[in-house]
Amino acid sequence: MSLMFLPRLALTLAAGLVVAACGDSTPAGAPVPPPVGGGAGGCPPAGESIVVAELAGTTPVAAEGVALGGDQPEHTIRVPSGCDIAQLVVRLRWDLAAEDLDLEVYFPDGSLASTSADFNLLEGAAEEIATVGNPPPGDYRVRVIGYVSTGTAYDLLASAEGGDTVLPPADLGGLAAGPAPRVVVAVIDSGINPYHAYFHAGSPIYPQGAPPSAVTRDVLAEFGIPAQCVIELTRTGDFAADFAADVASGQWRKADFCELVWFKGTNVLAKSFAAGTTVILPDDEGDTHGVGTAAAVLGANPEAIVLFLEGIGDAAETYAFTHPAVDLVSTSYGAPGSLPLPGHINMSFTGTYANGKLHFGACDNSPSSCVQDGTGGPWWSIGIAGFEETADNEPAGSSGGRQSLSGNLVDFIADFTQTLPYCMACEDGYDDFVGGTSFATPRSAGTASKILLAARRTVGHVRGIRPGTLPQMPPAMVAGAGLNISNWQLRRALEQAAWIPEFGDYDPLAGVQEFGPGYPIPPAAAASVIGWGVLTPAPEAGVVERALGALGLRAAPPAKDPSYCRFQTALIQARKLYWDYGNVDSETYLDPPSPDPFVYCD
Repeated sequence: MSLMFLPRLALTLAAGLVVAACGDSTPAGAPVPPPVGGGAGGCPPAGESIVVAELAGTTPVAAEGVALGGDQPEHTIRVPSGCDIAQLVVRLRWDLAAEDLDLEVYFPDGSLASTSADFNLLEGAAEEIATVGNPPPGDYRVRVIGYVSTGTAYDLLASAEGGDTVLPPADLGGLAAGPAPRVVVAVIDSGINPYHAYFHAGSPIYPQGAPPSAVTRDVLAEFGIPAQCVIELTRTGDFAADFAADVASGQWRKADFCELVWFKGTNVLAKSFAAGTTVILPDDEGDTHGVGTAAAVLGANPEAIVLFLEGIGDAAETYAFTHPAVDLVSTSYGAPGSLPLPGHINMSFTGTYANGKLHFGACDNSPSSCVQDGTGGPWWSIGIAGFEETADNEPAGSSGGRQSLSGNLVDFIADFTQTLPYCMACEDGYDDFVGGTSFATPRSAGTASKILLAARRTVGHVRGIRPGTLPQMPPAMVAGAGLNISNWQLRRALEQAAWIPEFGDYDPLAGVQEFGPGYPIPPAAAASVIGWGVLTPAPEAGVVERALGALGLRAAPPAKDPSYCRFQTALIQARKLYWDYGNVDSETYLDPPSPDPFVYCD
């Protein structure tokens, strides 16, 4: 991931970003793992060890580490979540020291954790031992390398030694147990502030009480979150005192020892891939971008589950696009000006094509083309630009126009300026002008999640995406009642359902007062300005109901003017040309999928 990738906030200067201040690796289709650490095996007691893996295999014929027949074998070892592990010890044993094997162990993020490569004949032992101190939880890749091998059988034993910390399990009494329809949106960004009232009972999105019970015991099991990885926050309104109390009681130690955590009383799960001063929380008031993006998803669909991944980069992206329980992914960062830099969102094509997810990417906060943009440009991604929405409790002064400080040649537009929480050290308060495609994009993902959840409830689909058989049958986002709805079909339904604002809805006075001057939607060339239209959950816009109709679950929506189909088909063809044949770093470069999975308009 290029260092030039930046959050897509509203621009005020050609070279500057303005931050609004708050009011002072499991493949798709793999079996769902049970909660580990506190499950059947539990956590190892301090100073004692438990076996976490017993494996066996055979190396190929090899000379000086070069395999002459087949690949060098690899294994996966899971370090338990929710446990204080002092060290992970991996022992490799075989029969003859004259057959020299080596051992490599890699952290869950892919970096090398430990290696052992003795000269075994000189050592007199047919054994290698690799040790990792204080290993974070997750899946470790282990390579067994035949350095001198004639096809050597080996045994692999991995054990975890317990540290001194015992994490207190949360009380999960009353939490629903069984599988139910749910939807998960992964948001990759900077820190989130789960203390904020917005995520809890009594907020503008949960006025009647606690968040709807989207997070169940079954969801915790899908993500491997045991009771000792559930964080129970202290919330009195005094952030500093509450945070200090939670540190003292050991609640935040859970973020160190757990692969994932759930903040009890919210619909937010979280995992950190960052090395900031605090885990998951923002490091300072300039690190609150993720607070707004996560809130924008829930503002559109309060019943969604947000999987918040702290830390922009390949590791977080790979996790989001390969985890089988994730349905949609929202990314709000990219190269300034949509510069065609090498690289793009890691694994986004794999996540979309092979794993059946939808990816929403923010186009730039400039009038640049989004075609070559590394997050919103790929033809399999959904590129989002800005619109000043006036409905659904929006800030006073929104114009109902297209944002000029927002990318062009996009799939959809969505609300550019929202009222959201946007602070590091507060538990309440909102900013009325949190602006940028950074927030339009998760709002779009949240709107799509609202449609997906309604569809799943209609047909009785529980848990996540059902695996498919490519290329004949793509994975199913919705399966039941005789229907199998793919991500490509849901995307097509969004195209049919997106709202087309009227020219007369535009307020010119408000338009000139916005971040960037807004302008009305030209009736004669609307497709070139708004893509397929506006994605919004606002009931008066009717997007949710029309999309369900397009999926065959409600009355069919009226057809759009053919100009939208003509323009957007040409645009997808241009994006395919660039990403399949013009960008050497694209996942599809010179190897586009066949047959083409994209569902085109008529």
